[in-house]
Amino acid sequence: MEFGLRVMSLVAAVALAGCSEPVHRSEPLQAMGREGFIELYMGSEERFEEAVADARKAIDTVARKLDFRSPDSELARLNRRAPHEYYTIQDIDLYRAVQLALDYAQASRGAFDPTVGRLGRLYEDGDPGESAVAAALEDVGWEWVVLVREAHAVRFRRPGIEIDLGGLSKGYALQVASRVLAKSGSYAGLFVLGGNAYAWNAPPDAEYWSVPLEDPRRPGRTLLRLRIANRGVAIAGQGRVGAETLFDPGTGRAVDGDVILAIGTGHTAGDADAFATALAASSYQAATDLLGRMRKVEAALLVRDGEELYLLASASLRGRLELGPEFDTEIDGDVRYLLPPTEFPEGPA
Repeated sequence: MEFGLRVMSLVAAVALAGCSEPVHRSEPLQAMGREGFIELYMGSEERFEEAVADARKAIDTVARKLDFRSPDSELARLNRRAPHEYYTIQDIDLYRAVQLALDYAQASRGAFDPTVGRLGRLYEDGDPGESAVAAALEDVGWEWVVLVREAHAVRFRRPGIEIDLGGLSKGYALQVASRVLAKSGSYAGLFVLGGNAYAWNAPPDAEYWSVPLEDPRRPGRTLLRLRIANRGVAIAGQGRVGAETLFDPGTGRAVDGDVILAIGTGHTAGDADAFATALAASSYQAATDLLGRMRKVEAALLVRDGEELYLLASASLRGRLELGPEFDTEIDGDVRYLLPPTEFPEGPA
């Protein structure tokens, strides 16, 4: 978790302990093509309305910043200039998102690859032919991106590279909006946007928030509920072809492996989104290897083995994961809590 948000969460927790009747309200949320809600415990009704408006504005602002398709965004400007020169990123949120994307590309050994922008554009008009995919793959590869962290500068070592941050953009937007809400004086809160969520502190009468996660294969259906506090969670999986497609950077086609869905948790919503995307883009063996290498994360994987589907989860999620009724009948047997970690990963990453 970011240090500033962690400190503000501690301050809010102290304030909540001394507040007998905080205002508890929930508000629907529509952003970035997804639906969800914001649920907060606040000191006053008036402050709630202002805080929700500020959070919505923060999400919309980040969405515009991270939209590589918008020619006016700084990310689009970076993609145009970085093949020719070192481009210094001006916006701190864009820099942090690019840094996070490259960190997960390295950690996942390329399963999460933010340089699939050209592939995404290729599929916007339908299913391209093999020759077009092969040509686009020549311009995919996170190793071609040079990031000078001290200067916030980026250079592409190959022309044609195009960064697309869609694999973490929703989670990162919630991360920024959560900082805004923490500063607004909310004692505890929950953000849910489609398959992404972040919870800080916990309701006054509970240890965790019970977070509903949407099934990306069937929008509107709750796949499961996960109990979290001061953590982000995200779900990713094999989806439709088009702008939302999860690509295999090795084949240039939509991911079609044995990991059907992946759920990841992390200390920020951005971490959780990137981690879930990396898991979903991996084979089961590669996903479990990645989970074993990472710190302060948890996962659940829906895995296909022939005609059967199994749900395997981190042992630390036992007692905190509740399947939706339809999903419960879809998997074979009970949840298998066989993955690391065995204990709840407390503390900053």
